[in-house]
Amino acid sequence: KPIVNELNNSPEVEVVTHFEILTSMAFLYFSRNRCDFVVLEAGMGGRWDATNLADSKVAVLTNVTKEHTRYLGDTIYKIAVEKAEVIKNKSNVVTGSSDIDVLKVLNKKCKEKDAKLYQFEKDFFIKNCQRKNNHRLAYVKGIYNDYSNIKINTISKYQCENAAMAITTTELFLERNLIKSKFIKNIMKSELLENSLLPVDFRGRLEIVAKSPTIVLDGSHNPGAMKKLVSEIKDNFKYGKLHLIFACFRDKD
Repeated sequence: KPIVNELNNSPEVEVVTHFEILTSMAFLYFSRNRCDFVVLEAGMGGRWDATNLADSKVAVLTNVTKEHTRYLGDTIYKIAVEKAEVIKNKSNVVTGSSDIDVLKVLNKKCKEKDAKLYQFEKDFFIKNCQRKNNHRLAYVKGIYNDYSNIKINTISKYQCENAAMAITTTELFLERNLIKSKFIKNIMKSELLENSLLPVDFRGRLEIVAKSPTIVLDGSHNPGAMKKLVSEIKDNFKYGKLHLIFACFRDKD
């Protein structure tokens, strides 16, 4: 608290936000506990986000869609420009986006930073993503290895895409830490990945909370996520009538 008060009273600082305080506390915690690796998620955008202080070896942009337009810009291109600022010199970049404007921004930034871009359905793939009861079985082709029968604890297909990005990111992170490709294949085995992914509980994302009638909760919060939700409902459920209860803040369009 004394440090925050000192910063707030400084003429060089407008105000220290709640998120910046939490991020600073997290960095301090990681340092004191000598964490070997840390996974950080940006709060909003990238350029001015507190997490962007970290010198990341692998940056992940799962997708870019319209959100926080008041701060990031009113077009996909402008938002992509802000998010691309997380890309560091000579880093690896993973994306699930196929948007032309987004890829234009990412390729330009990667060229500036001498970084390498890995794109879903170009450099890594999902060969299969079948639903089996209440989970998915995925076959993922990564950068260094193929992974078959990866069981994911969800009925939603798009989580297979997220799993493919997580697997690819892990491969590239190991590679950036000077682990040779032949050892990556030994480390990244399908059994290990399944043990890592299966326990993940996707609360609030196509979560079935009741049956007879079926009630599904989903926290989709931008147009891209909403489109995927509509597709998942059509693919995974049979219904005569569909009732939707929707809520958001009044400043959303």
